[in-house]
Amino acid sequence: FQTQSVPLLHILSESNNSIPILFINTRFHFPETLQFKEKLRKEMSLNIIDVFPSIKLNEQKDIDGKFHYISDPDYCCNINKVSPLSEFMRKEKYDVWISGIRRNQTANRKILNEIEETPEGIIRYHPILFWTDQDIENYSTENHLPSHPLHSHGYNSIGCEPCTKKIVNNNARANRWVGKNKTECGLHTTLIRKRIN
Repeated sequence: FQTQSVPLLHILSESNNSIPILFINTRFHFPETLQFKEKLRKEMSLNIIDVFPSIKLNEQKDIDGKFHYISDPDYCCNINKVSPLSEFMRKEKYDVWISGIRRNQTANRKILNEIEETPEGIIRYHPILFWTDQDIENYSTENHLPSHPLHSHGYNSIGCEPCTKKIVNNNARANRWVGKNKTECGLHTTLIRKRIN
């Protein structure tokens, strides 16, 4: 539910608004993200399903009492995003995962194909993989789509509140996990079958 995600949500809603839209509710989201999600749900009649992690917030601390997003952000992303989504898709027996990732977002995404698979054999379909930032902007303008309320305040890529800062340079994802050697939460690295080149 970021600004660059809205075109795909719009395309899906115009095609078939009964398609389940999975929202990984880590409980660390900005309040603005939750409000934007509800706004889009109403405006586009989206069938949104909240997916929650099974580990409670008060259990997400290391031995020093620090939240894992500080001491081990990879582990935090795994227990709050990767594992809940993987378990939910397996339990609900989904066969296709439609994702709005694009090649120009990260080095990892640059090598992906429009169709991939998860380790469990669920098909991943990336219909806007080759869209540019300009394509997103053009589609949004032509269809009068709203922007995430934090977008105009310097947040180009918006994730969980503790790990998202205002943009620091022209790289749209440079404001995620600032100061960490990390560019992905794991959804598009762990939940994809590794290819042997």
